[in-house]
Amino acid sequence: MLLINDIIYDKTLDEIFDSILKTIKYIKKSNYNAKIYFIMCLNVNGRMDRNNITINELNEFIEQKLENTEVKLIHTEKLNDKYGNLDIKYTYDGLHLNENGYAELKEMIEKALQN
Repeated sequence: MLLINDIIYDKTLDEIFDSILKTIKYIKKSNYNAKIYFIMCLNVNGRMDRNNITINELNEFIEQKLENTEVKLIHTEKLNDKYGNLDIKYTYDGLHLNENGYAELKEMIEKALQN
């Protein structure tokens, strides 16, 4: 779960993805057999500094780039409301998860690890 803050620093999708690749390469260099799971960026709710259009573009870009790799993606749409915003029941400020949000995310991660 990386790089949501890069959106506010006007980095390009390629620059953001290069950071992801560096992290993946670092992990693989340390442990070639490591299984890597990437949690897609969470949408936001009512934030002026980030928007879901950009977040969705970033997630689509990452998904395309990692499509034929060993990296497993954990999608986070389950945390969204019917309008595609981070559901208010999972956040205390529209960006960071609250206890309910982390419980739901934990469940999503555990399910991905079982598959």
